[in-house]
Amino acid sequence: MKTLFARSLLALAMTAPAHAQWTADPALNQVISGAASDQNQVKVSAAPDGGFWVSWLDGIATGWDVRLQKLDASGREVFPSGGLLIADRGFSSTQDYGLSVASDGDALLAFRDDRTGSTTVTATRVTGAGDFEWGPDGVSLIQSPSSFVAAPKIAQGAASSVDRVVVAWTENSGVVMQSLDAGGAPTWSSAAGTGNFVVISPSFGSYVLADLQGVGDEAIVSIVHQTGGFTAPRHLVAQRLSVDGALLWGATPVTVFNAGSLQIGNFPRFTLGGEDAVFSWYSSSPSLQCFVQRLDRAGVPRWTPNGVPVATAPGALRVNPRAAFHGPSGDVFVTWKDLNSSQSQSGVSAQRIDASGARLWSSGGVSVVPIGATGADFPIPFPVASVGASSGGSDVLIAWSEDPSFGSDRIYGIGLDAGGAIGAPRFDVASTPSGKARLDGAVGVTGVGVLGWSDARNDGGDILVQALDLQGGLGAPGLLLDTQCPGVPNSTGAGGTLIAFGSDVATDNDVTLFASNLPVGAFGFFITSTASGAAPNPGGSDGVLCLGGSIGRFVGPGQVVNSGPAGVFSLTLDLAQQPTPTGFVSVLGGETWFFQAWHRDVNVAVTSNFTAALQVDFL
Repeated sequence: MKTLFARSLLALAMTAPAHAQWTADPALNQVISGAASDQNQVKVSAAPDGGFWVSWLDGIATGWDVRLQKLDASGREVFPSGGLLIADRGFSSTQDYGLSVASDGDALLAFRDDRTGSTTVTATRVTGAGDFEWGPDGVSLIQSPSSFVAAPKIAQGAASSVDRVVVAWTENSGVVMQSLDAGGAPTWSSAAGTGNFVVISPSFGSYVLADLQGVGDEAIVSIVHQTGGFTAPRHLVAQRLSVDGALLWGATPVTVFNAGSLQIGNFPRFTLGGEDAVFSWYSSSPSLQCFVQRLDRAGVPRWTPNGVPVATAPGALRVNPRAAFHGPSGDVFVTWKDLNSSQSQSGVSAQRIDASGARLWSSGGVSVVPIGATGADFPIPFPVASVGASSGGSDVLIAWSEDPSFGSDRIYGIGLDAGGAIGAPRFDVASTPSGKARLDGAVGVTGVGVLGWSDARNDGGDILVQALDLQGGLGAPGLLLDTQCPGVPNSTGAGGTLIAFGSDVATDNDVTLFASNLPVGAFGFFITSTASGAAPNPGGSDGVLCLGGSIGRFVGPGQVVNSGPAGVFSLTLDLAQQPTPTGFVSVLGGETWFFQAWHRDVNVAVTSNFTAALQVDFL
C-alpha cells in the first residue's frame, strides 16, 4: 500500500508545495536543542492540532533552566531554534517536572523554581503563539517557603468542560494539589483543603507524588506510600478529585499495590484508558517483577488485587515497565526490560493484556530483544490508533535503546501485530552511536509517533526527536501542511490549515482530513471537488474559495463539526460516498480530488472563512 500523498492546491501561486520537516534518515535525527551546554529530561506531549510540545532542562553551567518548543503537524519548529526560555533557574541538579497539554492546546508546565531566592513550585501556561498566559514568571504555588517540595506535575482533561488546571507536588510528607482557572488564579478554597490547597497525607509514613492525569473535569493522582523508614515497604496508591477538589475515592486513597514493595526510586507513571487509569510498576518484593492494573471510574480494580504480572515464565528479572492503552481493542500494551539473574545482561519484552486482565502473548510475553550483552533498555510502546492508521501489519510499535559498549547507544524500533508476531521488522531509529538517555514519546492525533531523547553525539547532551511511522518506519509519509493556497487570517490571527493522512489508494478507503488554526467553538464542514478555483470572498466570506466546478459538501449526519476549545476539527472520509451537487459518487483510481474546509467566524462582524486547500491524486 502506498501512503497518502496530499498536495497543496495551486490556486493563488505557482510554487512547489512545502513538504513536512519530519526526517526519515536515522542518521540525521531532528535537533530540537543543540546548545553548547547539556540538555536532558526531555518530555513529549501531543497537541490537539496535530503537533507536539517538547520540553527539556537546559544547561548545568548556569543552573538547569526549563525550555519549551512547539512542533507543528509537519515537524516544523514554531518558535526560534532553541525554544522558549520558561525559567532561568539556579539548580545544580535535576529533578522531575511536569509537561502536559490543555484542552485548548496550550502547553502546561510545572517545575521546582528558585528564581525568588527560595524553592517553590511554579506553574506556567504557554499558547501556540508563544504567549505566557499566566505572566512571564508563571504562578507560584507552595504552602510555606520553608517546605521541602519535589517533582511537581500538571494536567487538564482533554475533554474538560471547564478551563481548570490541576497542579500536584510532594510537600514535606504529603501530596499537595491546587486547581488554577484560565487566568492562573486558585479555584479551590479552604473548604476543599488546607489554605486553598488539597492536601493528602498518610496516617503513618509519608507520601511522594508519582504522577497526575486529567480526565474530563476531574484529576487522578498516583502516590508512592513510604510506610516507614528507608528500608520499609513502598506501596502504590491513587486518588481521584472532583472539579471542586473533593476526594472521590474516599478519605483514604485506593490501594493499587501493597503486596510487597516498589523498587527504590520507582515512581510509576500511569496512563488513561477512557475513564480507567492504567498503572504499571516494578517491585523489589517480589524481586524485580513488573505488574499492571486498571482502576475503573469508581476506583475499583478491574483486575486481580495488586495487579497482573506482565509475565510469569521463570528465568528473567523484569524492570522499567511502560503501559499504553490501545483504543481500538481496549487492550493494554506493556513493555519492559528483562535481566538475567546477575543483572549483567538485558533484553526487551512486550505483553498484551485484554480487558479481563488475561495475558494474550503467552506467560513470558514476546521477546523483542533476547537477554544478552546488547544493553537493551527503556522500551516505549506506541499503540497504533484506528484514526489515521492505514491498514497495515502492526497494532503497536516499540522503540528502545541498546548500549553494547559505553557511549555507543543506538535506538531501534519494531512493529508487533495483534498476535504478537512481527508486523514490521526491526529498523533503525537513531543509528549514530552516542550516549543516549531519558527516552520519552507520544502518539499524535494524526497517527504519527514522536520519540525524544538526550543525545551526546556532539557534547554532553542535545535534545533530538524522531517521527515514527507506526507501521514500521521513520518520518510521516503522506502528511503535508498546506502552504500554497493559504487560508486568509481569521479571528485567531492566522489562516486555517488543512492536512490529510491515510492512503491515496482509492480502494483502501482511508483518508482523514484535519483542519486547525480555527476559531474556538466554530461550526464548519469540509467541501470537495474535482476542479480547482480561486474565488475571493464568496458570499461575503473573508476567505478564498479554492475549489471550482461542481462542489460537494460534507454535511451529512455527523459531518457538520465544531472546532471546540482547541480550534480543530477532522473528518474520516468514506470514499464510496463522495458528495457532489447531484448525489454521491465513488472515488476511483486515477482521479484527482480537491478539499477545503469552510467555517463560521466572528472577526469584528459575524462572517465565515476557508482553510487552505489540498489536492489528492488517487491511485
